[in-house]
Amino acid sequence: MRFLPAWLAVALLVFTTGCPPKSTPDTAEVPTKVEPEKKVEPDDAEAVAALEALGGRLTKDDRGVVTVVDMSALSFNDEQLAPLGKLKNVKILKLYGADVHDATIDNVVQMKDLRDFSAANTVLTDAAVEKLVTLPELSVLQLRRTNITNKSLESMLALPKLRYLDLRYDAVNDEGMPTVAKMKNLEVLRLEGARISDVGLKELAGLSKMKFLNLRGTDITDAGFEAISHMTNLETLETNGTAMTDEGAKYLAPLTKLKKLELYRALLTDEGLANLKGMPDLEHLMLRETAIEGPGIESLTGLTKLKSLDLSETSFRDEGMVHIAKMPALESLNLWFTRVTADGLAHIKDMKTLKKLNLDDQGLGDDAMAHLAGLENLEELSINSNDQITNESVQYLKNLKHLKKLSIAFTQIDYQGVKELKDAIPGLEVKEG
Repeated sequence: MRFLPAWLAVALLVFTTGCPPKSTPDTAEVPTKVEPEKKVEPDDAEAVAALEALGGRLTKDDRGVVTVVDMSALSFNDEQLAPLGKLKNVKILKLYGADVHDATIDNVVQMKDLRDFSAANTVLTDAAVEKLVTLPELSVLQLRRTNITNKSLESMLALPKLRYLDLRYDAVNDEGMPTVAKMKNLEVLRLEGARISDVGLKELAGLSKMKFLNLRGTDITDAGFEAISHMTNLETLETNGTAMTDEGAKYLAPLTKLKKLELYRALLTDEGLANLKGMPDLEHLMLRETAIEGPGIESLTGLTKLKSLDLSETSFRDEGMVHIAKMPALESLNLWFTRVTADGLAHIKDMKTLKKLNLDDQGLGDDAMAHLAGLENLEELSINSNDQITNESVQYLKNLKHLKKLSIAFTQIDYQGVKELKDAIPGLEVKEG
């Protein structure tokens, strides 16, 4: 059993009710009547015990009532979950698994203060959603891999506070997107694996409060990305597996508040990277399995907050490393299965910000490891599948005094080399296979 600290309870109250308006010099504050704290119905002790006996994780607040129930570690059936109906003060509920049917929702709707409901991989249907929307405080609905359809989207319009909606791998499609477009308070929308194309995405252009949009595995092309250019408050955009080209990348330029951008498997070249240079807050950028080779990285050197860059499975070459060396905040660099050689690594040999580096499957040898000796703040290094790296590299690697994790599978560093490294770097975790 865990307890929410008082500060978290206050934060939750502020989040759900909003902050009071500030007084101005021209208006005196009017004393407000202090309402007595709302009395809550004590939890049913047997219900609490039954859920905990199943392995449920229950959290109480300062009043001693259960406000968080997490039953997502395992799959439980409707009968096992029946005690949920006796816990009236729950604000966050997480369920999971194919044994959860619509019948469980009859117990869930007893939680009149429920704000956050998650039911991934369950068999809930549209009928369940019709009941859920009677909960007036519900603002987060996570229904990944359920049996809901576009009909549920119509029901959700009864939830004025809905701001987070997870529809990943549900049977929703373009026809349901005009309904989603009416959910004007949406800040988070996850559509991965849904049957959404350019037609549906265009309907969402008016969702101006959107901060997080997941479009992984959808049928979006360049034409559809025009709609995204209007979502100028976006902070996270995940487009993995969509058919974006350099032409579509121009629609990313207006998204100047982006902090995280995933373009995995986009049909993007170095030329398209110029559209990202006006994103001053960008911290995480994934360019995995794109057509990036290196020259375009120069456009990113002005991104002073960029911490994580993933160029894995690209044709990225040594010439691009010159530009990476100029990134002032870079902490994580993934070069797995690129074309960077020892000469390229020489350009980053003095990077003091780098904490995590992946060089798997590069065809590197001991000469390349010599260039890593100066990465004094490196904490994680992966050099798997470089079979020309031998114990000769140990003399360089043991200079990395902050190293915590080292992966050396399919190299020639043997038991003696590992022992020498561990002796030189106390607490080092070495993964050999």
